Amino acid sequence: MFLIDAPITGRREVARGMFVIGMHAPQIASAVRAGQFVNLGWSGGPLLRRPFSVYRVEGEHIEIVLKAVGAGTAELLAMQRGERLCCVGPLGHGYDFASSVWRRCLSPRGMPGQPGCESCGSTAPEAPRSCVAKRRATT
Repeated sequence: MFLIDAPITGRREVARGMFVIGMHAPQIASAVRAGQFVNLGWSGGPLLRRPFSVYRVEGEHIEIVLKAVGAGTAELLAMQRGERLCCVGPLGHGYDFASSVWRRCLSPRGMPGQPGCESCGSTAPEAPRSCVAKRRATT
């Protein structure tokens, strides 16, 4: 876990009211895994930091997705490129996609030319979901 004074490197709207904010946070970018998040605070902002899932990592930059739903997120979206955020992360337990459970869950099924599920042999689109349920019940 790192505590970084991260400058905002960009902001773009990806859907109506939904924005992606980029930050230069090399230590976090090199350590974060899928499913982890960061806590963000800023000068003059809310007393407590706000948690945001890491959306994407590109080089030494991380990105989060947010929508202004209150005063805190509205303040965050009003910040300009170059302004700094106090960023704590990565936090939470990330996913290990190398494990066989995730390989099975995330493999596309039920499409022409796709192999059946490794666990049950089914080619139905819901096969990965049912296999996860079976695997959880047996482990």
